[in-house]
Amino acid sequence: MENDEKSRSTTDETPNPTPACTRAMRKAKCKNADNQDLGPMEEFPMGNVPEVNGLWAVEIGEFVPTSGELLVIAEHWASVAIERTYVGWANANVSISTKDWRRIHFAWRRVYRIRALLGDVIDGVIDDQIKKLHDEDGGHWNPENWRTFLRLIDREAQKKHLAPVQHLFRLPSEEGR
Repeated sequence: MENDEKSRSTTDETPNPTPACTRAMRKAKCKNADNQDLGPMEEFPMGNVPEVNGLWAVEIGEFVPTSGELLVIAEHWASVAIERTYVGWANANVSISTKDWRRIHFAWRRVYRIRALLGDVIDGVIDDQIKKLHDEDGGHWNPENWRTFLRLIDREAQKKHLAPVQHLFRLPSEEGR
């Protein structure tokens, strides 16, 4: 067993039955491939978002998703990014949550990481999520308000969320650009 010393139980000399990933999930302030600069604030008790920088953000190296599963994951994170952008935009006069902007940045990073693997099919996933929001809610808005909102989630706006990790999201066809 690798790192045999660390995998021992603290109460006896038997191997610890808790998998390393489970032990890591118990730690707050998790670092993963897409949450650089999205951790909780050290000085204040704010910014703890379990799926971004907490116990649900731990990467599980032992599990490799299929391409079909990646499409579902991309759909989930595109939906999170679009819905949280909508909530932030709709409530801008009231309050803006740091948890929401962390979710938005993290979600677009996850979507673009998958796009780097699967290509332009992910653009269709994003477009489907935008259409879904329009059909459920946006279709009732003033057309000018809908256009204003769309500018917050268009391709250029999405890319602004990638700044610290942008070099990781280039498709092989975009390498020379």
